[in-house]
Amino acid sequence: MNSNNHVVLLIDGNQINIFSLTRLLNDFNIVSEITGARGIEKAKSIKPDIILLDVNLPDMSGFDVIKTLKEDTATQNIPVIFITQNRDDKDEELAFTIGAVDYICRPFSSFIVNHRIKTQLNLFTQESRLHELVIFDQLTGLTMRKHFSDMLNNEWRRAARTQLPLGIALISADNFHQYKERYGNSTANKVLTHLAEIIKNKARRAGDQAAVWNEDEFALCLYNTPLEGVLNVVKDICDTFTGIDEHGLASSLTISAGVHSVIPTLDSGDDINRVMLDVDTALDFAKQTGGNKIVAFGDANR
Repeated sequence: MNSNNHVVLLIDGNQINIFSLTRLLNDFNIVSEITGARGIEKAKSIKPDIILLDVNLPDMSGFDVIKTLKEDTATQNIPVIFITQNRDDKDEELAFTIGAVDYICRPFSSFIVNHRIKTQLNLFTQESRLHELVIFDQLTGLTMRKHFSDMLNNEWRRAARTQLPLGIALISADNFHQYKERYGNSTANKVLTHLAEIIKNKARRAGDQAAVWNEDEFALCLYNTPLEGVLNVVKDICDTFTGIDEHGLASSLTISAGVHSVIPTLDSGDDINRVMLDVDTALDFAKQTGGNKIVAFGDANR
């Protein structure tokens, strides 16, 4: 692990402590703040790899700082180590209870501090990699279905509060299993990664989400997008997808999609699961009526 690539945020109200720690931690990129409020804002803006936090700050307790950090999705996963003169068992217990990964009391040696920081960074890196394995599909790099479903529930509630349309699409390669049997796994995987890359590039707005839904199906969530907008995005995806030889794909493969857009109402008894079933119905209709087409849910029920 190259320590010089890691950013350490020091939040300490004593400038002498900051100066001392900066000298001791010369293997790291050090950023410092002297108040809890400024430290919290700095953590949000720079996303440090680890935070060293004192218990006693001029404007608030270090315990209040870490509670605030853990309540914010932007900072809740950043490891926090307390470095303090407080040799109090209750303070140490509280620190671990509210999310600190270590508690170091002054005085300390340079070796101990550096070793503990590197240990926590190694642990955090390993956890992050495991987290990515759970969240992201290893073939395409897109979000996995379970994580996408959790996100959809959040987006459904947000759209219900704002009364803005939530656009949903399911996109699938036509006759994929026959294609896979004919051309083999390697070429079939190239098809999926090619299609996934197109979907990823077309869903670039903040809030747009794409995911692997089934082996040959991809899901798309477009916040604040009416049906016409969903159709335009999906049409663009279908028009861009081609089986040209440079990609190692057979030219005969086509894709189909089912699309829908709704303005959720929390007290209607409807939910995102019902909408996903509707979109799946539209996709099935597209495939059963010849494929190579986009079908909106309303059209599938006519």
